[in-house]
Amino acid sequence: MKILVACMACQAEQMSQGLEQIQVVISYTDLRDEGYYESECPQGHKSVTVLQQPKYHVLFDCGIKAMIDGYPRESISSIAASVERFYEFSIRVFLAAKGAPLEEVDKTWKLVKKQSERQLGAYCLLYLQHYSQSPDLMSNKLTEFRNDVIHGGYIPTYSEALKYGEAAFQHILSLQQRLQGSAPQAFGETYSAHNLSMATKFAGSGMTLANLCKPSVIEVASAETQQSLSDIISQNDHNPSWPFLAR
Repeated sequence: MKILVACMACQAEQMSQGLEQIQVVISYTDLRDEGYYESECPQGHKSVTVLQQPKYHVLFDCGIKAMIDGYPRESISSIAASVERFYEFSIRVFLAAKGAPLEEVDKTWKLVKKQSERQLGAYCLLYLQHYSQSPDLMSNKLTEFRNDVIHGGYIPTYSEALKYGEAAFQHILSLQQRLQGSAPQAFGETYSAHNLSMATKFAGSGMTLANLCKPSVIEVASAETQQSLSDIISQNDHNPSWPFLAR
């Protein structure tokens, strides 16, 4: 899987020269777990491009890209991982709303990082604390289907993958909307935490730091309400610039 990055130093240099037509050097690079991409253009500019979207956005787009390319099993795997990472994101928002220091949250998360059941338990209890009610989760039937695919080797059809993806899509969107409405400041802080950490990491490195903000599937749906996943796919599957995962 590839992602498109551009040299912002070239763009800034040409703008400072007052050029009417800006030619930005772009390149494709492998998608990375760290969420940032170091590159050097032919002009010798060294830069770091930071992907703005949190991981659950990226994983969901990986799932949709796999679905469009004809890999329904891989699609379900990525979308299921997106749901889990959304739960992690929610946990971080709940804790930020309570004033928990980010460094302590990171330290504590390492204790459950490889234990998905404990993560789900933490999410459920913090959800209860935040909203004073039990959380709505993916149905048992969908969870069993997901386990059959990921752990049992079941090969799903495209329609089965789309059905699972639609359910996960609506699940994330509804919970995200509620989370953002109930804790807007904590939501914003958690959303931008990665960008801020990258700015600190590369401060003084002499490299140009830029954010990649191309909309993800979840952002498209958040901006355009009441769209189904199948509608979004049908409207955009021939658009080479969507989703933001370029290849």
